[in-house]
Amino acid sequence: MKYPQGRIILFAKSPSADDVKTRLRTVLTPRQATALYHTMLMQTLACAVVSDLCPVEIHWSQQPTDDDLLQYCQQHQISSYLQQGDDLGQRLTFALQSALQHSDYAIVIGTDCPLMSADYLTMALTALAKKTNVVIGPAEDGGYVLIGMDQVYADLFTNIPWSTDQVLVTTQQRIADLHLSSHNLTMLWDVDDPKDLLRLTKEYAQYSQIIKIH
Repeated sequence: MKYPQGRIILFAKSPSADDVKTRLRTVLTPRQATALYHTMLMQTLACAVVSDLCPVEIHWSQQPTDDDLLQYCQQHQISSYLQQGDDLGQRLTFALQSALQHSDYAIVIGTDCPLMSADYLTMALTALAKKTNVVIGPAEDGGYVLIGMDQVYADLFTNIPWSTDQVLVTTQQRIADLHLSSHNLTMLWDVDDPKDLLRLTKEYAQYSQIIKIH
């Protein structure tokens, strides 16, 4: 592994959960939404694992019941945990605190970014290995698709307007207020609502097939 002192943390839901891709269920059936989520989850997991950059953890919102998925995690030595906390900020804080007990730096990603790649993860880990305090992968919708740090800066997750277009700018202001060094990666986009789904199916034909066959 190129960054054995790092950690990749993937935040995920069980693909069979009723609340996966809820904002897409105006245009997708529950079965289509589940299939889409499962595919994006597996592609993100594979990206993190195949890159062989550092140990990978997956933090579930609830215990998954998919045997194939659990077997994949076991086969690739992916440590599984349950998220802890009442809101996203608390869950991120807990996950990073846990991971940083065993590593020098860690990054957190989700499952909604189709452009997530090994190169993107490498750039984030490289910045942290060079003693940058915080690295962020900005999202077009005003949030972020990746955040990493060399220790837990809880102020970056406290009183943040989650699920709004002010997440990124608020976080960046907190970084400045704390006088932390930071590095911004290339801005990417994620799949949250029907217009994102339309973009996804136009740019990646395989997703159109996934939705159609389910």
